[in-house]
Amino acid sequence: RASGILVRRAALEQEIEETNRRIREAAEERWKRASEEEGNAIEIRRLEEEVRVRKDENARIQEQVTHSRAELLQRKQQTLDLFRDESEKRNELGNIETRVAHFREREESLEARLGALAREEASLAEQAAGAEEAHAARCAEGERLREERARAEADLERARALQAEVAESLVLLQGKRESLDATLQLLLRLRRDYEGYRDGVRTLLTEKPAGGSILGVAAELIEVREPEYRAAFENALGDALQCVLVGSDGDAVDLLRYLRSNEKGWAALLSKERVRGAAPVPPAELLAEDGVLGPASGFVRAADGAERLIELLLADVVFARDLDAASRLARDERWRAFRFVTASGEAARFPGILYGGRRAGEETGIFERRSRIAEVESDLKEAAIGVERMIDARDKADAGGEQCRADRERIYAELDAALRRTEESGRERARLTAALESVRRSIEALRAERDAIAAEREKGRSHLDSVRLEFQVIGADGSEADRSLREIEAEMVELEMKRDEARRLLAAGQIALAEAEGRKNALAADLGSLDRRERELGDEVTRRREELAAGVRVLEETSARQGELRLGEARLAERREGEGRARDEILALVSRLRSEIREREDSIRGDRKEKETLAEELHHLDLRLQEIQLSKRNLVERTNEEFGVSLEETIGAEIPEGMSEEDMRREIASRKESLRRLGPVKLVALDEYQEENDSSQFLRAPEADL
Repeated sequence: RASGILVRRAALEQEIEETNRRIREAAEERWKRASEEEGNAIEIRRLEEEVRVRKDENARIQEQVTHSRAELLQRKQQTLDLFRDESEKRNELGNIETRVAHFREREESLEARLGALAREEASLAEQAAGAEEAHAARCAEGERLREERARAEADLERARALQAEVAESLVLLQGKRESLDATLQLLLRLRRDYEGYRDGVRTLLTEKPAGGSILGVAAELIEVREPEYRAAFENALGDALQCVLVGSDGDAVDLLRYLRSNEKGWAALLSKERVRGAAPVPPAELLAEDGVLGPASGFVRAADGAERLIELLLADVVFARDLDAASRLARDERWRAFRFVTASGEAARFPGILYGGRRAGEETGIFERRSRIAEVESDLKEAAIGVERMIDARDKADAGGEQCRADRERIYAELDAALRRTEESGRERARLTAALESVRRSIEALRAERDAIAAEREKGRSHLDSVRLEFQVIGADGSEADRSLREIEAEMVELEMKRDEARRLLAAGQIALAEAEGRKNALAADLGSLDRRERELGDEVTRRREELAAGVRVLEETSARQGELRLGEARLAERREGEGRARDEILALVSRLRSEIREREDSIRGDRKEKETLAEELHHLDLRLQEIQLSKRNLVERTNEEFGVSLEETIGAEIPEGMSEEDMRREIASRKESLRRLGPVKLVALDEYQEENDSSQFLRAPEADL
């Protein structure tokens, strides 16, 4: 637009210069016209004087003609035939002159028509040129609209591709959300059904008998701060994780009776009344030992109201750096009351007993399940956010597609209108071209007719000359007797000629006088027209100067606007760059979400397989547990029946005083013989029994301290 204004400014300046030049020319022409008018006035006075002189001369000649006619009356009879011939020739001459005048008038009419047709031809040529330019402009506009249509089609295709991509991403994210929701529901159902807990614990937590006031289970009251210590806490606490906290001792008794009477399993209960006093704290010497990381209670966070319970459960648990450090500390008799646990879950206790390893297909545990639920909930929230973002992106893509379609329809409409205008301009151009050709043919025909009339006029003039020649021949063929008559006739002819010359001069003077008057009037009209034109040009100059000033102001505004446009272009470039980065981020997010979805799907398939495997292993473990419990009961019953000794009382008891090493060997041999008579015993059942006793002793120790 600035360049257009500059061009317009230059054009206006050029037009102002042209207008000034035309004003100067008009002034010069006015001066010339004034000079010509003055000359014409002088010429008119001269012509008037000449007309007066010619009139006087004509009057004198008229007197001479009258006198000569009086003399001719005497000889007229003699020359009647000659006069008759002369009259005929004169009539013929008049007819010829009439025809010549008619031809002249017709020629002038044709010249006027030719001038009008020439002007019409110039006008039609200008209109045809304008129509040609308009047609070219409309063709260019059509090409521009076709390019815009192609761009709109490309934008629409990109919008459709983006819609398809967003729809695909949305479907994948919705599938991911549904999958995560199913996983979460499964994990929540497992947590709600207390899968992995003992039958009795699960019964109390799910059925909640009316006679008991259950405050919770130890596993739900502990939150491990560091994920790498979850296995260590599960191994360190063991069955203590399934210890149920109740309101009072009476509630604990009622709940145990409920389990026993309904045969719904076994559970460890701890009354809130027993959880009192300060928990024992590891001595500073132990914490200062090499390889000690700190007491286990410092690595967990207890629920509100359960701090004392957690401190009591973890009072004898200390975290060691590794298994070597734990083994070394466990062999120290000073720390026989403590258990040392590593981050990987291995444990050691006095006098050097080590616990560790992992069974194939072993379940991750309660803490891992809780962490898994939190992760799935977080992933589900992220998936929901991703779905919302994809829905927003889909809505934006739909809006962009609608806008592209609207733009395409608008461009189609504009293109159709431009095509119609192009066709109309083509028809107008053809019409003007045909009219121009018709005018040119008319001009050619009129020119041919003018040439024919000119030829006919020349022919008439030739005939007139021949008649005059014949007239002269007739006058020359007079007799000698009529010489005097001829002399008189010659004199009369001379007088007639003088009279005709005088008349002609008089007519010429009158014509010149009329022409001078006409020229005077024309000059006056031209002067008035020049005055009006001068005023119009002055107004035009003033208007053009105002337009130039307005153009300068517009140019200044345009310069300012260009600065704003440059800033806008910079902002637009930044915005486009930001949109490009946002689009790259969206594409990266979509790619990452797709990869995460594939990983989650693989993980879900693995979880399903693992679930099936775990279900099968759980079934085998249930059978194995039932077998171990049966073997344990049989072993305990046979031991009580045959030896009258309770195994629970003997485990962990000190060596009786007064027994020597030999007595101990005999006692051991006797026990071995008794065991041999008991039959084959599964060592796994003995290990399980040992772990059960360890947990029982661990739980009894705080109670004894209380």
